[in-house]
This record gives sequence, structure tokens and C-alpha cells, in this order.
Amino acid sequence: MQKMSALDFDYNEIVRIEDYSFYGLRLSKLNMKGNQLQSIPEHAFVGLEESIQEIDLSENALRTFPLLSLRKLDYLRTLRLSNNKISTFYGDITLATNNASAAATVLRLPSLIFLDLSSNQFTDIVNDCFSAFPQLKTLSL
Repeated sequence: MQKMSALDFDYNEIVRIEDYSFYGLRLSKLNMKGNQLQSIPEHAFVGLEESIQEIDLSENALRTFPLLSLRKLDYLRTLRLSNNKISTFYGDITLATNNASAAATVLRLPSLIFLDLSSNQFTDIVNDCFSAFPQLKTLSL
């Protein structure tokens, strides 16, 4: 499976993914559309940092935007989260550091150019929340 570049799990009945689920794979595309995912664990995408460019988590039951799980995916260009149950979006998350004298790290997705958040249940979108995506070209709400 070392040469596999795309993994398609669309329209199954997957209710959760575990931390390190994709470790050891060099995927450029991951499709988890149409499952029953309610949350994404913080380390779900560990191992994909150098390869993943597109993630589709649309048509699930996600209640929160999975920004922490995406924090090291510097090459991620497309993220689809449409048709979920996300109600609040705080795009500017600051990560605490272990060293009290070190500056806190603001979470960013530097390569994201396409973000689909349509058909969710937004009640609150915080000011400047999209600053975490400096290259964003297309935003669908």
C-alpha cells in the first residue's frame, strides 16, 4: 500500500476514525464523504503531513470544525465539510506551548485554496476567523 495515493471510503457507515489511522500512507486524496463521523480526533491525519492535498468529510455528522486535526497539513489545498452539523466556526486557534517563555503558535493552513462549509448549521462565525487560511480563493457557505 506504499504506492496508494487516494483512499475512498465514501458512503459507508463509518462512525469514527482513530488517531494515526492513516499513518504510513502517502495519500494525496482522502474521501470520507457520506459516513456517520461525529468528530475527528486530534491526531487522525498524522503521517499525511507531507502528502495530503485534498480531504472530503462532507455529508457526515460533524458538530465542530476539525482544525486541530488539520494543524500540520501544510500541503492541504482542498477541504470539503459541507452537509454536516457544524454550528460554530473559530478559525483562529492558538496552540499553547510547553515553554512559558515561547510565543504561542497560531494555527494556519497555509496552502488551503478551497473550503466548502455549505449546508451546515452555523449560528456563530467569529470575526476574522478565515485568517487561518491566507491563500483561500474559494469559500462556500
